[in-house]
Amino acid sequence: MADHAADEPAAGGGAAGDASRPVTIAYIAESAGVSVPTVSKVINGKSGVSADTRARVEELVNRHGYRKPGGANRNNVVELVFRELKDMWAVEIIRGVERVARRHRVGVMVSEFGLHDTPAPHWDDTVARRPNCVLSVAQLSADERAQLKAKGIPFVVFDPTAELPDDVPFVGATNWSGGRTATRHLTELGHRRIAMISGPEDVLCCTARLDGYRSALRAAGLPADP
Repeated sequence: MADHAADEPAAGGGAAGDASRPVTIAYIAESAGVSVPTVSKVINGKSGVSADTRARVEELVNRHGYRKPGGANRNNVVELVFRELKDMWAVEIIRGVERVARRHRVGVMVSEFGLHDTPAPHWDDTVARRPNCVLSVAQLSADERAQLKAKGIPFVVFDPTAELPDDVPFVGATNWSGGRTATRHLTELGHRRIAMISGPEDVLCCTARLDGYRSALRAAGLPADP
């Protein structure tokens, strides 16, 4: 069945670089040399499309920033994706998400898998479910971000452990400020030999806290003893 959004404007730029002409599903189909129903199948995650055709259509969808209007055919659910669920930290995140989602009459689905560190079918299931949005408590790979963008599914990364590209939305703890504030509290109490137990050097939150700790020591005129 064809997608009836052929004349709806997209979120991105216009067709062929003309901002006055909205990118439509018909334009994507014409550019890819396929029918509108074929493009609709790709956008809606349906089968019956060859791998080459699907890749060609998804590349055009990404390039032109086509978005289905009004979140059509997406479930009114935020999918909360964890790498692992093993401590109270995860429980508190779930509580916070559910509290806000309930206020906005949105359902919450919790998934546990390592995303790009585990076999692809897990992630394919998430994309096929077409949640209203994805909140990932894990880093999203470039391929996973591309899949979400192609399906018009908004996403945000929660508390990333490594640096992300500038165009990837995220929220995180104020790790640098936390390390600095905790250390400054101890210096103001008169302590002069302050040790810090940190974590792996390649984990962003650990290095940020360590930098905050060192900043507070410098401000207090104290050496950082390695």
